[in-house]
Formats: sequence, C-alpha cells, structure tokens
Amino acid sequence: MNLRYESAQEVDIETIYTFCKELIEQYETDPIDLEQVLLWCKRKITASLAEYRRILRDGDVVGYFHPCPEEKGTVELDDLYIHEKFRNQGIASALLRELCASADEKGQTLLLYVFKQNEGAWRLYERCGFVVSDEAGDSRWIMTRQPK
Repeated sequence: MNLRYESAQEVDIETIYTFCKELIEQYETDPIDLEQVLLWCKRKITASLAEYRRILRDGDVVGYFHPCPEEKGTVELDDLYIHEKFRNQGIASALLRELCASADEKGQTLLLYVFKQNEGAWRLYERCGFVVSDEAGDSRWIMTRQPK
C-alpha cells in the first residue's frame, strides 16, 4: 500500500475534532464533564495542529495521526483516525507497521491510549505488538510497544 503523509492544515481541525468527539461519545464510560473535555480536545488539536499528519492514499485524505514525542525514547501516538469509508482496508495497519519500524530503528517505545470498548482498535494494536501496560480511569488502557 502506498501511503503518503503531509502536515494537517487549518481546514482539518474540524474533521479531526469530529473524530475525537465521536470516539468520546461512543466509548467514554468514566464520569466526565463532556462539554469541558470536548473544549479541551478542540484546544489541543488547534494548538498542536503542526504535529498532526494527514494520511493520503492515491491523493485522497484517508485519515490523520498525531505522533507526540514524550520523554526521551518514547513517542505517544496521541490520535489515529481513519475516515469511515476507508476503514478495514489495511490503512491503519500499514501506518502502524511504518511507525513501529521507525521506532525500532530509533530504539523508541511507542505508547497510546485506547478505549477498552473499542475492540477493533485494541486488537489492531495487539497485532502490532502493543501490550496493555496500565489503565487510565475505567474506560481506557495504556498500551505500549517496546522497540525490537
């Protein structure tokens, strides 16, 4: 699969935010102030837009991801979203293989948060070598992948 990546643009903020909002509304089970959480999400996306990447296949924007360097030697995959009409086509798997290969070359640990009820996502991460390393509240797992 031939994927390309480019910087997200201001026009992408609303789309990325909508992905985030839909996931929270679908999977969040912890007691939260939804309005405040969504406001925080919008601010985070806007403030870190330069770090977000568009995923392109054959010229189409098929999704977005946000790799965030954390502490030395660790990169958090903060967000990974694929447009619904492009899901189940191996795009996320291909991206994760590339991210894992790059992390392995650099000796970096990958880290991500995933909703426990988002079975499709956490199963994908498991297939890519991520393991549950902790919990974040009752609704999310923290998954990590050590470099090979």
